[in-house]
Amino acid sequence: MAGVVAEKAVKLVVEKSNDHLSATISVQPKGVIPELTTEDIISALKAEEIAITDAIRSRATEFFETFASGDIPEDFLIAEGTPPQGRDEQFAWSEKYDDTKTEWQEDAPVDFYSLNSIITVEKDDIFGSTEPPIPAGPGMTIEGNAIPATCSPKTLNLDRTIIRSQEDSSKLVAGISGAVVQEEDTIRIDEVLFVNGDVSFETGNVDSSVDVNIKGGVPDRFEVLSKKSVTVGRAIEAARVSAGLDVTVRNGIAARRIGLVTAGGSITAKYCSDANLVSDGDIKIAKQAMNSQMCTGGEFLGQAANMIGGSLLASGDIRLLHAGSQRNIITRVVTGIKPKVIREAAVINRKTKRSDELIEKLAGAISQLDTAGVDEIDGGPKAIEEIKSLIARSKKNVASEKERLENLLGDVYVESITRVYVTGTIFAGTRIRIGDRRVVFNQEHKGPSYIEKRKIENVTEIVAVNTLTGSIKILKNEKRDIMSLLEGFELEGAPEIKATN
Repeated sequence: MAGVVAEKAVKLVVEKSNDHLSATISVQPKGVIPELTTEDIISALKAEEIAITDAIRSRATEFFETFASGDIPEDFLIAEGTPPQGRDEQFAWSEKYDDTKTEWQEDAPVDFYSLNSIITVEKDDIFGSTEPPIPAGPGMTIEGNAIPATCSPKTLNLDRTIIRSQEDSSKLVAGISGAVVQEEDTIRIDEVLFVNGDVSFETGNVDSSVDVNIKGGVPDRFEVLSKKSVTVGRAIEAARVSAGLDVTVRNGIAARRIGLVTAGGSITAKYCSDANLVSDGDIKIAKQAMNSQMCTGGEFLGQAANMIGGSLLASGDIRLLHAGSQRNIITRVVTGIKPKVIREAAVINRKTKRSDELIEKLAGAISQLDTAGVDEIDGGPKAIEEIKSLIARSKKNVASEKERLENLLGDVYVESITRVYVTGTIFAGTRIRIGDRRVVFNQEHKGPSYIEKRKIENVTEIVAVNTLTGSIKILKNEKRDIMSLLEGFELEGAPEIKATN
């Protein structure tokens, strides 16, 4: 909407917001210093039915005075209404725990760390406070019309695990040790199994149905299993850690290719080295993934991380700072393929290969037996027949498993478009595969860019799209058989952990 002062050679244009809670004023055409008075401004506002208050007159005077200084303001805020009042009771962490959250994010170049960290409190600690609700009240538009209150402020529901301080009812005290959970207007503390230092011979292996919080680390050969989430304050070494929900490691995972970390949700760590990671959700690495084997049913989020060596298999998008290194280290990056299918198929493939080898050796040994000599042995002929029957049954079982393998691999590709984002450099030696096509980089490719598979003139290609310029480069690529992915992705022995709600 616009109001115009007809007597002047210029226009005063008043623009109202859609919610009628603010209005701006400007001079048209721009750059012209008009001859006007404060009353001209008030008249333009009245023409737009804006209620003239003392605050409006003060703003009009301020707008007018800017011209005396030679300044020509644009979109000057001339009028403000009052939105409807009302707010639910609010929860805020105490300084001690708020600092803990801040420290957790300091070294993380992306903000996903706080999303997966479990903030745990100890019994009798004051962990937070509440701010009372603000009662509901009507608002006012810039035209002076009342806006009805739109909310009914709620108070927080505190679970029996939380106590209000007797000295100050706004202070919240932990009734038990555990993790603070806020769901809508309810706050509770879920029981958590605490390990105050490292997992050790004193604590033994951990097998829990609740969240596990380890203040120290998980050394070599220990096991930590939880049907819920696991948080590790230091590092996971060559150990086995498995969670039905999330695994969060505030330091890193240095497994020497022996350890295994699995999660029904996401895995988050500062770095991983010689590690085996399997996640049904996302994998999030803050700084570096070196010589690790990683499978994620979601995305790989490492916007500020270098991936050097190893293999990464993701169902969704992959985000990296650098892929590979200047030393031409082979680094495999794969997306658009279902990791669960690949892992199961890899196990079946390896087992059927072993069975084929054993069957062949056994059949060869039977064929070389001296039949006459066997006949002279008591029960010999029967034993030979039983071995032949065993070979026949084994062949049938192997054929059945190969058929299952074929059916599995028929549903291995992800239907949605997936990409590999690299903001830094893709170094020589890096191999990027999207679905059934692969690019081998023999020289450096500078980002920022994303790699994707697309049709160009009815031909499927792998292309690099520069995210700054939008330029597209077709990369030399080849079609690859799915069987080439099976080696190295078995990761047998991953504990079967079911998440609980």
